Amino acid sequence: MTRFHQFLNSIDLWVWHGIYPGSFLHAVLCNNLSQAIGHADEESRNELFEIVRFLHNACPSICWGSEERVNRWRVMNHDDRIALVDSSSYPRSNPAGKTP
Repeated sequence: MTRFHQFLNSIDLWVWHGIYPGSFLHAVLCNNLSQAIGHADEESRNELFEIVRFLHNACPSICWGSEERVNRWRVMNHDDRIALVDSSSYPRSNPAGKTP
């Protein structure tokens, strides 16, 4: 499994269940470039463009883009989060079914 696919798995858990993805991806989700770079190892830095492109093209904008959005998504009711993702065009399946 490539590092990018590991990041996608973490993003899936974030999108579907609000599970904290780690400090690097959290900073990326919050759109905090300097913090993301500060938490990134070399492989993470190399994947940063692809991660952001995936977020921009595939993820519901309500769950990333600012610290405020990320915090709201994290505390959102699970059923509401699932309904929002189901109604979006998020291209990846729920990694844990319908339960967190």
